[in-house]
Amino acid sequence: MQILHLSSEMTWRGGEQQIAWLIRELNVLTHRSHVFCPKDSVLGNYCINNEIPVTQYKKGTGISLPASRKYARLCRSIQPDIVHIHDSNSQTTSLIAWHIWGIKLPLVLSRRVDFPIATNIFSAWKYNHRSICKIICVSKAIDAIVRPKIRQKEKIVIIHDGIDVDRFPPHPTRRLRDLIKVDDQTTILGNVAALVDHKDHSTFIKVASLISVQNPEAKFVIIGEDLGQKKMLQNLATSLDLSDKIYFLGFRKDIPDLIGDMNVFLFTSKTEGLGSALMDAMAAGLPIVATNAGGIGEIVEHQKSGWIADVGSIEGLAQGVRYVLDNPKKVQNWIASGKAMAQNYSACKMASSTLEVYQNVLDSFKND
Repeated sequence: MQILHLSSEMTWRGGEQQIAWLIRELNVLTHRSHVFCPKDSVLGNYCINNEIPVTQYKKGTGISLPASRKYARLCRSIQPDIVHIHDSNSQTTSLIAWHIWGIKLPLVLSRRVDFPIATNIFSAWKYNHRSICKIICVSKAIDAIVRPKIRQKEKIVIIHDGIDVDRFPPHPTRRLRDLIKVDDQTTILGNVAALVDHKDHSTFIKVASLISVQNPEAKFVIIGEDLGQKKMLQNLATSLDLSDKIYFLGFRKDIPDLIGDMNVFLFTSKTEGLGSALMDAMAAGLPIVATNAGGIGEIVEHQKSGWIADVGSIEGLAQGVRYVLDNPKKVQNWIASGKAMAQNYSACKMASSTLEVYQNVLDSFKND
């Protein structure tokens, strides 16, 4: 089977990692993938470096007829069996090609964000277009957002994101502690998420301020690409006298070797499709303290595999951190439960479930 993946993102975040895992596992299952993405995007460069067939286009603002035309030419050239769309802008590109250039291929759409679908006529038309054969939601929470907007409910399926559970070393590497120059006794609270508003690092920093009162030697690490929030967050840290305790490490490729050094994984998102970073942390053996945003509650169970607090609840999150630090023996059960849960979210399982969707779509498409 030949699958064409469409992504319009320039940066590398959870969605792009999922595309990479999916392509890798599909290749193992002897199915070929081709990627259509913007020129100079991180995903495009990843494909080049990993010898994944890729076609790139110049990304502009708004609806791009040139991008859609290039996509149409690519479809005629490689003749994919199915097109997997990984974001809303790419969906628009494919629909333009459907109507203007007659590229009538079966489309599968992934929905990972828990932002509401717009209520305008264009969005209603777009998400209910006859070309969309299946909509893959990454969690029950996303399903609940998407389902009311879709007329043919049978098109919606839930497939949780996957992770590579084998990429985490069995023991801490000390790489993070060496990087920030602290000893083994220092408590480290960490977070892995791009610096964007909905990840709510402001709450992370405010929780850090509360924890520092009782644990003045604690350090706080934020790993993630700055997408416009870093300066504001640094100013907030300074105003709370935390500038020498919070480390902004930016985008890192060695996360599996870093997060094992953390004592607590503190995840403060306001909205979240599922939270693959949480699954990484669980696989790495970290106790979780997180908000109940989006699909997080589907992978972290309160006081069984982590601590869940309300979105924006600084005191609730701080209470969870204190519980973790004060109850190391009880928290070992959380860690064991988290590791077991992470095993259920393998990239292999995610790809196998996605492949089943592809096959069902192709069978239905041929019958039509």
